[in-house]
Amino acid sequence: MKINRIYLFIIVGLVLISSSCQKYFEDSNTNPNSPNKVPVSVLLPTAQLALSYVYWGDGSRFLGLFSQHITGASRQFVAYNNYTIVGNSTDNMWISLIYPKVLTNLKELRLVADPLTEYTYLGIADAIEAYTLLFTTDCFGDIPYSQALKGLEVPQPKFDSQEDIFKSINALLASANAHFAKGTSAIKPGADDLVYSGEVARWKGFVNMVQARVNLRLAKRSGNYQPVLDALSNGGLVEDARLAYGSTSTANGPWYQYNEQRNDIVIGIKYKTLLAQLNDPRDSTYGDVLDTDHKILTGNYALPFFTKTEQLFISAEAKFKTSDLPGAYADYLAGIRSSFVDALKTQTEYDTYILQPTVANGSANLTLEMIMTQKYIAMFLDPEAFADWRRTGIPSLTPNTGSQIPRRLPYPETEVLYNQNCPKPSVINIFTRVWWDLN
Repeated sequence: MKINRIYLFIIVGLVLISSSCQKYFEDSNTNPNSPNKVPVSVLLPTAQLALSYVYWGDGSRFLGLFSQHITGASRQFVAYNNYTIVGNSTDNMWISLIYPKVLTNLKELRLVADPLTEYTYLGIADAIEAYTLLFTTDCFGDIPYSQALKGLEVPQPKFDSQEDIFKSINALLASANAHFAKGTSAIKPGADDLVYSGEVARWKGFVNMVQARVNLRLAKRSGNYQPVLDALSNGGLVEDARLAYGSTSTANGPWYQYNEQRNDIVIGIKYKTLLAQLNDPRDSTYGDVLDTDHKILTGNYALPFFTKTEQLFISAEAKFKTSDLPGAYADYLAGIRSSFVDALKTQTEYDTYILQPTVANGSANLTLEMIMTQKYIAMFLDPEAFADWRRTGIPSLTPNTGSQIPRRLPYPETEVLYNQNCPKPSVINIFTRVWWDLN
């Protein structure tokens, strides 16, 4: 882990430097078909760190407001809390991180990697890109992809439908599995892989978790949850997929840096109320005052892409939906136990917690609300909680203002202004549902 953090220190500055270009990533003098030969050992960790920063930075903060994990307490976050969130609020996500730092670096990795000797890198790149596309389309709906990242060749790329983006995600996952099926490549990642240090078995579990998330979205349209279980049956997480940050000020995680610099967000009332109603001891950690003394969001906290806790709750929901109540109940309890270990570093309090009938009272009394409420608590500040709420309506949330809770983020102002293919705010707004989010 110390070696991984050395890589973190080297590349953190590269990720945090904002892009000066109005369009995706390329300087006007750069030939996208002949990239500079940046080594894959630099491209991979830069993409991973940028993804972690956008997911646990603006992604976590904006979507955490919508899921009511957090509340805006001062400055512009009061306006955001009242859903006055406009395009220039999401510019940084789009033109500084997702497209230039994540997707571009993954594209260049593919161009410079030797498919005969570096296929482990290529498989990891496919897995990360699939995860990135799912996160981005969850946030915005239709997004540029098939024509994106082409520089001056296509300065105004079309927006692919979310349905087509899901097809692209599935294709990437299949490609990742094909690369991983070859075994370990001659040249493989080590410390430059900030998540799993190049361990193929662990990345296979990551791919299956992306597939499970995809299939959960599709289940809202089809009502079929068996594909979710099929994805997990291919092999779940060997261990959590996390990216560890450093203890120095330049290497701290995004939430710690934000709290240190701004401190204008507090724990959401809904979240605190749920913890209180359930006599939940995780209130002392997850529900702690949201500042630099927060017991979870320390400077060097390893922020997750996936956790085994999430995997257990996904399995519990899918088994419940396919009428396997004993299996669902076992996974539900295991998910709570796993969350207690994550939050409290012990499961001692878990034994008392599940004695409450409102928490655990046998498989015959298990409800979807119980599963999703416990997942909502465990997925503290994770953007996935917003997707879960859109899928299930659990927990029941009251709009902070007006009569609706947002269902997506607004398209970035720069994209609206400079890409004529971008849907206009008069057509698509924050209350418009994305393709998978049926009424």
